[in-house]
Amino acid sequence: RGIMYFANNQGILEYDGINWRNILVTNESSIRSFAIDSNGIIYVGAQGEIGFLHPDSNGDLKYQSLQNLIPENDRNFDDVWTCYSTNTGVYFQSPQKILCYRNHAIKTWYAEETQTFHKMFNVYNNLFIRQRSVGLLQLKDDRLMRVPGGDIFANENIYIMMPFADSAKSKILINTGMRGLYTMDLPDLNSAGNMAANFTSINPMPTVIDPFFYANQVYN
Repeated sequence: RGIMYFANNQGILEYDGINWRNILVTNESSIRSFAIDSNGIIYVGAQGEIGFLHPDSNGDLKYQSLQNLIPENDRNFDDVWTCYSTNTGVYFQSPQKILCYRNHAIKTWYAEETQTFHKMFNVYNNLFIRQRSVGLLQLKDDRLMRVPGGDIFANENIYIMMPFADSAKSKILINTGMRGLYTMDLPDLNSAGNMAANFTSINPMPTVIDPFFYANQVYN
């Protein structure tokens, strides 16, 4: 449509090249994340609120909350810092839980007791989540599983996970807050749904600018 959308503390800003319009979410909270699906629908993660934008009778996009689909005892969550649209649903990550919108229903996964989720990443259509004091997890076949070797990130923030130069789409580049770069081969799953026992390929990636990485926090 040639229209840009921005998230800020006041709402969803829409800009058509001439005019700005502010779209509020139901609880009028700050917007933390966006995702767009294959049909062009924009999904929104806010503070204790998730939903999407849909056109009204005039063609203007309005916010539609998904809170009514969340079981009442799961509606208490904080900032939705990341959200991704995948071929298995739209995933929203808050510190306390991950919510998935699929087939007009919501499914929920919880952080381990006393722990919180830090960030979620979508690489090659695979979802990874760093959980504080635990390390790196993968959400696969509707199960949260620890990535073998991922406990090295239990107390180290991950801010970037992205495809690495690999034609097989199996290698991932990880950028940490203060410990530089790592590479990781895409985890393999056996028929029982567990990580393959021989998965040991999270490795530091030394560079000539490592002193800069160690002295300066990489945030995003």
